[in-house]
Amino acid sequence: MAGAPHTKDRVSASQNGGSNASNPSSGSGSGSKSNHSGGRRGDAPSSNVPSPADSSSGPRGGLGGYDGNRDSDSHSSQRNPATSRVIVDPKNFDLGMAGWSTVRAYTVPTVMPPRPAPSTLGQPIKVGLNTFRVNKIPKTPVYQYDVIIGNGTEKRGLMNKVWQSKAIRAALGTGWIYDGNKLAWSLKSIDREIRLDVDLDSTDEGGDGKPRKSGKENKHRVVIKRTNTVGFAVLDAYLEG
Repeated sequence: MAGAPHTKDRVSASQNGGSNASNPSSGSGSGSKSNHSGGRRGDAPSSNVPSPADSSSGPRGGLGGYDGNRDSDSHSSQRNPATSRVIVDPKNFDLGMAGWSTVRAYTVPTVMPPRPAPSTLGQPIKVGLNTFRVNKIPKTPVYQYDVIIGNGTEKRGLMNKVWQSKAIRAALGTGWIYDGNKLAWSLKSIDREIRLDVDLDSTDEGGDGKPRKSGKENKHRVVIKRTNTVGFAVLDAYLEG
């Protein structure tokens, strides 16, 4: 009966499928218990959570089958630029119609879409341009002047009336072009600044010379100063080619 415990240990070891063969420990009781517990770990069911190696084998790698903005296979790091085809990704191009058609292997259209019919809304109007016909380009320079009448915010009708006054004609002479606002041009070069007062109610300007009932004078301060020189040599050379 003294050998009975050893007999039970050998029977237990044989029931575990020879697990003692993979364990270098002796056949003692403590060693048998270790081998028996190791057998239970091997028989445990596997977890349902995929490993990183398994999940990366699908079309979308990473945990749970998704790795964020993963590049497609054509843009992978295994691509050899020396032997692979050129990657054309037109989504980031800013091309015209011909460029888009070429990238997508379409036939480039040669006929433009027809122009839509004119709008039937509104009514036609005439448009006038403040232009002057140039018969011959001058060889001499043209001088530009700033013109300030009153405080500079007077109405156009009043400014034109002041510009056509006898006082202005006497101070400037002939050969001037006025834009009706703040600029004038002439072939004359006047270096000094011209300052004068124009009284539209005076007899010289066609008025009666009497003061107004409101007591307000119809005098206007005029300042004319040369500011720029316009040369036509460059324009003439351009037109001559």
